[in-house]
Amino acid sequence: MKVNIVQVSLWEQTKLHILCFIYGFYLIFKCLLKWTWHRKNLFRLHQRDKPPPCLVDNNLGEHSYVKLKGIKLHYVETGEKFQPLLLLLHGFPDCWLSWREQLPILSEHYRVVALDLKGFGDSDKPTRRRSYRIEVLINELRQFISTLGVDKCSIIGHDLGGLLGWFMTILHSDIIDKFVAISSPHPNLYWDELCKNNSFYRWMHFSRLPFLPEIDALKEDLSIINDTYKHLQINKKNEQNYVEAYKYAFSRRGNYSTYNY
Repeated sequence: MKVNIVQVSLWEQTKLHILCFIYGFYLIFKCLLKWTWHRKNLFRLHQRDKPPPCLVDNNLGEHSYVKLKGIKLHYVETGEKFQPLLLLLHGFPDCWLSWREQLPILSEHYRVVALDLKGFGDSDKPTRRRSYRIEVLINELRQFISTLGVDKCSIIGHDLGGLLGWFMTILHSDIIDKFVAISSPHPNLYWDELCKNNSFYRWMHFSRLPFLPEIDALKEDLSIINDTYKHLQINKKNEQNYVEAYKYAFSRRGNYSTYNY
């Protein structure tokens, strides 16, 4: 499959860096104002040393690790080995647990592998930005598929995982059987169309700033998780366990090297 990926011009890159710099000052000012009124609770983070049961539940699948060149990846596998391989790639802020409802159903027809992407969950979290270059990530995904002992697989990707799935399908179509993207359009649309959306453009500025995204994510006991998973807090008994699982997975500053994506 021959597809041209949009190349961002030098001017657009420069403009993005300038806007990031301006936006950074705005965020610092906003954070200082909030800290003035909420000093005690703004950066209060509950200690979470033990993973919630759902993160280590073997009923959803077998937890395994694979060591690639310079990186260790965690994944959960279920289904029969002889069935076609289906690779599940989550988004941000997420981990393999996002597929908990789909794993039992999909495993009736596929050998299902829900991967913790690099930087997430129990997979390694390198801090250098170059570790998250698209060519590095795609090469590691290809290696990962190879270690599972198959020549081809299908991919379902959500959000960030969908974007990686697009690149896998474009660059390595020889090993991709089928691909489903959820909330993730073709890579060319990210710059040509989505950047015209103010909220997405602000997010791009924000995530490229040094230190501030990590600090913001940790404020008010991981407000980023509460905001993202409001729908899980309706059923306090069961779903709150999942909210705590996500908070455990993102409760340390090192867990936010994922902004390097």
